[in-house]
Amino acid sequence: LLVALLTGIVMSYFFKRTVTSQSAQTSFGLARRLYQEQQYDEARDLLSEILDSGRKFPGIYLHLGNIEFRQGQWEAAETAYRTELKRDPNAVVAELNLALVLLQQQRKQEALSLYAGITNRYARPDPATARRAATAIRLLAEHPLPRLYADAPVEEKE
Repeated sequence: LLVALLTGIVMSYFFKRTVTSQSAQTSFGLARRLYQEQQYDEARDLLSEILDSGRKFPGIYLHLGNIEFRQGQWEAAETAYRTELKRDPNAVVAELNLALVLLQQQRKQEALSLYAGITNRYARPDPATARRAATAIRLLAEHPLPRLYADAPVEEKE
């Protein structure tokens, strides 16, 4: 128990120190790496510390939403994706993931509406994204059971 407590104190100090002593960009990269290593709690803590410090990067709420999605925290994921979309209305990955969260919450009509909007908006500038949304609409029509949908968020292209 003492070892676990001391480990937690050291980790807490490390993450707090990371945001203040390294560039925020490096801290954001560390959070992304923690996510890739499935250390979701640590990644979430680091992203929260970055946000608490007043620093914001493009996609930071998308990454926070992906962490919440992976942990089944649907309301928190929805909030994060919606925040990303307020900051960047063209964040299509956040919009696709928001639709997945809505499906997990049994809000099929809202998800269909998002997919339809994506299909229409991206038909010319990004046909692959438009096809992805159109395919989701077709699959939702063919398989009305809500648990047939993705168990992982769409990842951003690097």
